[in-house]
Amino acid sequence: MTVGGTYNFTETFYGNASFTYDIFDAKEEFVSGDEDGTAYYGYAGIGWRF
Repeated sequence: MTVGGTYNFTETFYGNASFTYDIFDAKEEFVSGDEDGTAYYGYAGIGWRF
């Protein structure tokens, strides 16, 4: 699941951010072991349109 958005400070300057939550469900075992789990990661940035 990902949630995010953009905010315009001015007509040309903006900021954006998103947050992601992932669930990994491996259907089989691997040499390195069980690869099931969860992950959280986010993104934030600023931009300028010209």
